[in-house]
Formats: sequence, structure tokens, C-alpha cells
Amino acid sequence: MDAADKWVEVVRDMKDAAIDPYDVEVVCRDILRYMRTARIRDIGRFKQRVGLEYEAFLKSLRYEEERIQPIVNDDDFWEATIDMIRR
Repeated sequence: MDAADKWVEVVRDMKDAAIDPYDVEVVCRDILRYMRTARIRDIGRFKQRVGLEYEAFLKSLRYEEERIQPIVNDDDFWEATIDMIRR
């Protein structure tokens, strides 16, 4: 399974478990778009969800924290998204 298929599968699983699946999909796509377009210099710290670049990432999303945190804290989603930006 390639990185894109894995990412889609993880997002689909998150949508299946969500109250508002469309909302989950929109946030996931925005996260992926940011991570593919932003210049992340310290990917190690970013991957650990710490540092100034990670904080800037969270602020750039412009969603309520309660919408973002469950998604970025999902380890499967986070790993799949990191794998997508390495393509």
C-alpha cells in the first residue's frame, strides 16, 4: 500500500467514527495541504508535535482547538500525513 492509499484509509476510518464526517475530511485536507506547501525545516521536532513550526502550523489552520486536536493527536493519521509529505 502506498502512502496516498494509507492516508485515504486512515481519513476514511476517522470519518466513520466521527459525528460530522465532512468536517473531519475538510480539516484533514487542510492539514495535508499545509504540510505539503509549508517549508518545515525541523521535521523531527514537527513529527513529535513540538516546536515553533508546529505551533505556527496549528495557528495557521484557523479552526477551534477542539476540532484540530483529536485529528493531529491520532497517531495513525499523523504518521500517514508525514509519509505523504515525504513523497
